[in-house]
Amino acid sequence: MNSNGKNDSGVREMQSKGRILIAEDNDTIQKLLTRLLISSGYYVVAADNGTQARNELAKEKFDILLSDILMPGMGGIDLLKEVKSNFDDIPVILITGNQSLDTAKEAIRWGAFDYITKPFSDLSIILHAVNRAITRSLLEQEKRDLIQELDTKNAHLKHVVQELDYNNARLDLTVNDLEIAMNMGQIMSSELKIGEMAEGLNSGMVEIFSPYAWGILHAREGKFNLEIFKNREWDEGFQEKIIERVLSDYSSHSSVSLNRDNLIVEIHTPPLSMKESPAPQYYSVPLKSCDDVLGLLFLSAYIKPDYERTKKHLLKLIANQLSGSVQRACLFMKLEHQNQELKRLSDFKDEILSIAAHDLRSPIAAIEMTANLLYSYADKMTPEEKQESLAGILKKSRHMIKMLNEMLSISTIESGNLILNKKIINIEPILKEYFATASALSHTKNIKLIYQVDENLPQVDVDGDKLGEVLSNLLTNAIKYTNPGGKVFFRAGVRDSRLEVSVEDTGVGIKEKELEKLFKKFSRTSSRPTGGETSTGLGLAIAKKIVEMHGGNIWAESEYGKGSRFSFSLPIPDKIDKK
Repeated sequence: MNSNGKNDSGVREMQSKGRILIAEDNDTIQKLLTRLLISSGYYVVAADNGTQARNELAKEKFDILLSDILMPGMGGIDLLKEVKSNFDDIPVILITGNQSLDTAKEAIRWGAFDYITKPFSDLSIILHAVNRAITRSLLEQEKRDLIQELDTKNAHLKHVVQELDYNNARLDLTVNDLEIAMNMGQIMSSELKIGEMAEGLNSGMVEIFSPYAWGILHAREGKFNLEIFKNREWDEGFQEKIIERVLSDYSSHSSVSLNRDNLIVEIHTPPLSMKESPAPQYYSVPLKSCDDVLGLLFLSAYIKPDYERTKKHLLKLIANQLSGSVQRACLFMKLEHQNQELKRLSDFKDEILSIAAHDLRSPIAAIEMTANLLYSYADKMTPEEKQESLAGILKKSRHMIKMLNEMLSISTIESGNLILNKKIINIEPILKEYFATASALSHTKNIKLIYQVDENLPQVDVDGDKLGEVLSNLLTNAIKYTNPGGKVFFRAGVRDSRLEVSVEDTGVGIKEKELEKLFKKFSRTSSRPTGGETSTGLGLAIAKKIVEMHGGNIWAESEYGKGSRFSFSLPIPDKIDKK
């Protein structure tokens, strides 16, 4: 080390014009060079031989190396080669005596920056050589720094170009997706049926999202339809997971708690070949109109993280367009349903008028004829003939009133305007009332009416008047189609936790193939009343509607030529105890 030591090297370094390492085994020359260079403003470290100098080069960075050629151990030439190989090619100035001048000149060809000879006759030569070397070292360092900076900027520019190319590719993809979405928008704007609309959208959804599956949940005729488009094969249970997820998502967006009981699932499997991809994610967007939730658009697909935000935004755009289309389709379906209902009611009205015109003409003509007879010949008729004529008018009038009442009842039911005034009642008084009324009618035909009603019947929640219409119709029909001398059994009791009422007769019965006609409007079988009575064919249809509005069931059993049994059952309220 030089005699100056290194305790104040930091100060010298801060004030120095450069950092110089001296390798010189001659202590006198080493001290001379050290003092000269320090006094000239350089930071100096001195080493006694080549090996020590190499160690210093490994520890610190220097701008110049001044090295004697002839040193014990590693000489200047070997140190020069070491510097060229391992230490950033710093300028090397060789110190040589006259006897090694040729060696020094040769070393210049090996890469030495310069050489100075000793003994030193002019110290300014040393300073001049050092200043030139420092200048070169600094220029080389600046060059390296500039190259490094340029490399850094080139690398950054390359990254910017790559990112720009990537963004351009994303932009091209987004533009392509938007074009596809616009075509999908045209489909949604033109198609009124949701199922057909969804089929038209599938190719666009596949091109934009490459989904495993996607679909639309929407309401239809009191039910919910889930249209699922399956574009890939999926593992067992995947479909159920999708359905459960859709039900949960819809319920979270809507006040309606949707479950499998009111859901219709339709699986569509278009012939599309999809590429394999990682496990899909699940996305869903509610279909809304103002505050109403019309349904749900869902998607199961793998979307790259870099594209996820864009794709999710596009899914929302499609959902917004689809919301309006679904609402329009629902309104169209509702209007179509209303038109069908109006046509049905119009056809029903025409049918009512046709039957009324046909079935009322005969009794009205008979009444008119009998009235004319009384008006013209009353003074020539016996009291018995007058009484018989009046009885005929009364019978025909009652028949017409009954027919008109039935027509009004079925019209009210068909139009949806029938309102039940239900309340919890004991049914036995009603059963007895209509049994008594029917008994008078059965007496005129010499038919035995038998009352077989269980005791302690449970209370039921019914409209007593409407239920009376059912009882009256069943009892009247049984008497009408039973021959004189026959029997009609009126029964009621609890069967399978329901109240069951039946009317069984020993009458003409109904052919098996005609049983399906019963309970339909204006239907008549080949069986004919035994006393010439007439019928509108509406009574059983009215009875069926009334029973079903009470939550009950009605049915018929018959053996042709031996009789029939008509029965209906009603639910028993849970909170009402039996008497």
